[in-house]
Amino acid sequence: MREALETADWVLWIDADALFQVPDVRLEDFWDGDSPFVWFKDTFNGLNLGTFFARRCREADKFLDRWYRMSEDPVWRHHKWWENGAAIELERRGELPGLVLPHRLANSYPHLPNEWQPGDFIIHCAGLLRETRLTLLEDFAVRADLAFDGMQG
Repeated sequence: MREALETADWVLWIDADALFQVPDVRLEDFWDGDSPFVWFKDTFNGLNLGTFFARRCREADKFLDRWYRMSEDPVWRHHKWWENGAAIELERRGELPGLVLPHRLANSYPHLPNEWQPGDFIIHCAGLLRETRLTLLEDFAVRADLAFDGMQG
């Protein structure tokens, strides 16, 4: 992410078990125009970094350095959520810069009741066994392709 931010104004981090569902959503649709990060948080586990945006700016650089150093600490390196656990702790301390938005905007969970609906921007198959993830992602990839084809006319 740090390397990408050297040349890009914005970088989107997206986990390998996440998938775009709607092609015409823009960052400007939910960004306030100023924040160095846009994070997404659910109501049961809290902050989930399956997707997040970072803006090239000094504040983002400083935070990424701090977060990386914290993630290398054995406390967080051996935590079940590793860097995500470290970010949750920073949020708990009030030290997480940027917007924290509801996860349904760009990090919805299609495998959990009431945590996804058609039209959600990005789905994230977090916490699933590998085969279950692959099956679910394949199913949603087909749905997204069909929806996009329908938009093309």
